[in-house]
Amino acid sequence: MSGKTIGEFIKNFFYLYGSKIVLTLSGIVFVYLIANALGPSDYGLVLYFIAFVTGLLPLIGLPVFFDIIEFYTPKAKSKKFLNQILKYEMILAILLFVVLFVFAENILTFIGKEGLDLFRTAAVLVILTPLYQSYRAFLSGLKKFGKILKALSFENILNLGIAYLLVIQFQVGMAGVIYANIFSITGFILLTFFYSKEKQKGQKISMEQVKKFGSWLIPTNLFKALNRQLRLVYLGMFVGNFAIGLYYLTEKLFTHAIGGTRESLSNVLIPYISERDTEKQSMANFVSLSIKFSTIYTIGVGIFLVIIGHTLLTVLFPQFTDAASIFPLFILFHLSKLDTFMTTMFKSFKMTDVISKGFGITLGTTAFTGIILVPMLGLNGYIITQTLAASARFAFFLHKANKIDAPVQIIPRLKDIIFFYDNAKKLVIRKIK
Repeated sequence: MSGKTIGEFIKNFFYLYGSKIVLTLSGIVFVYLIANALGPSDYGLVLYFIAFVTGLLPLIGLPVFFDIIEFYTPKAKSKKFLNQILKYEMILAILLFVVLFVFAENILTFIGKEGLDLFRTAAVLVILTPLYQSYRAFLSGLKKFGKILKALSFENILNLGIAYLLVIQFQVGMAGVIYANIFSITGFILLTFFYSKEKQKGQKISMEQVKKFGSWLIPTNLFKALNRQLRLVYLGMFVGNFAIGLYYLTEKLFTHAIGGTRESLSNVLIPYISERDTEKQSMANFVSLSIKFSTIYTIGVGIFLVIIGHTLLTVLFPQFTDAASIFPLFILFHLSKLDTFMTTMFKSFKMTDVISKGFGITLGTTAFTGIILVPMLGLNGYIITQTLAASARFAFFLHKANKIDAPVQIIPRLKDIIFFYDNAKKLVIRKIK
C-alpha cells in the first residue's frame, strides 16, 4: 500500500467527514426541536415505528441489491445496470408495503403498541427507502462523495424544515415526523437521480456473476434482518415508550458525534478495496487503519460525552436527563460496531460464508442473551444485548482474518495517533494555503 494511496484515502475521508458539518448541525437541531416538542414517550414511539417497518426490508433481501450496486458500480459505472437492479427492488418493496398495511393491526397487537394510522403512514417508507439506498450506493461506487453530501445536506435541511412546520407550528404531532421523512427522502431521490445521469465508460457485468454474488449474501442479510427485528420485538415488548425515547435520543446524539466517522470511513473504504480484491494484505492494512482511527475517535469523544452528559441533557433536553445513565454503555456499543470494516473486506474477498456465519453468531447471541437481559434489566439489558452480539461477531471476524493471512490490527499505538494527527494537520494546512 503506497504512501500516495494512503494519502488519497485519508484525504477523501477527511473531505467527506469534514464536509458533513451541515448534516451534523441540522441533525442536532432536528433532535433538539422534535424530541423536546414530542417528549420521550411520543418521540420513542414514532422512531420505533420507523425503525420497525424499515427494518423489515432486509427480511425480503433488499440489502443484497444495495450491496450488489455498491460493489459492482466501480466496475460497471452504468445507469443501465442500476435500473436492472431497481426493478426487482421495487416489486419486493411494494409487496411488503401491502402486507404491512393489511396486517398492521395484527403486528401492533403482537408487539404491544398502539397507533394504527401512524404505523400505516410509516409503512410508506418501505417503498422510498430502496430508491434512497440504491441511488446513494450507486454514487458511492462512482466515488461521487461530494454529490452524495450535497444530496444528504438537502435532505436533512428539508427534513428539518418540514418537521418544524408540521410538529411545532401546526401541531400535527408524531405523524409530522413521518411526513417530513417521506418528503425529504423523496427530495434526496430526485436529486440523486439527476446526479446519476452522468455517463461513464465501464466494464460489462455478467448478470450470472451478479446473481451468484447476491446468492452468497442472502444468508447474511437474512441473519442480519432476523437479528434486528428480534431486538426490536424485545424492545417493544419489554421496554416502555418513555425508555425507548431515551434510547433513541442517545442513539441520535452518539450517531452524530461518533457514527458519522465510521460511516465516512466505510464509504471511502468500499471503492478502494473493491479495486484491490486480490491484494489481501493491502486490504487488511486499509481496514486496520480505519478501525484504529475509529477506536481512538470513539473512546475520546465517548468519554467527553459521558463527562458532559448530564449537563448537556439538562440544558438542551430537560425531559431526557435520565438518558445520561446509558451513555457509558453506548461507548462500548459503538466500539463493538467497528467490525463494519471487516464485513466490507470479506465481501471483497467474496467470502460471504464467513460473513453469514458471523451474523448467525450475532443472531444466536441476541436470541439467548436478549430474552434474559431485556426483561430483567430493561433498556440497559437491550443495549448490553446489542453490544454482546456485535462483539461476538467481531471476535469471529478477527479470528477468520488471521486464518486467511490478512490479519487486522485493532489496538491503536502511539505511532498511529501521531500518524493520524500529522495527516490531518497536513490536510488542514493545505486547505488554508
